[in-house]
Amino acid sequence: VKLVLLEAYCLDFELENPAVEHRFQAVAAPAVRAAQLIYEGKRNGLSTGAIQTAIWVQEDSLERQEIQAKFDATDEEVDDAFELLKRTPPPNGSQ
Repeated sequence: VKLVLLEAYCLDFELENPAVEHRFQAVAAPAVRAAQLIYEGKRNGLSTGAIQTAIWVQEDSLERQEIQAKFDATDEEVDDAFELLKRTPPPNGSQ
């Protein structure tokens, strides 16, 4: 028996957390900018919360207060997310 750990990130801040009975499906067209933020965040040792926050800020133009009202991110994670966005320019042709 192999154990596989799948780490997933949400692109839509307004969606509720999935329930146990929900299934996931891989998207045909990858979210290039989100993938870039995940890669750079992991490469820099950021937490899952910081990376998720960066993705939501990028996708939904959220402010710190909006994020922390719904998502249990620490001040440090939010700071890390905004710093990640500042130092990681979007790839050419991507938002």
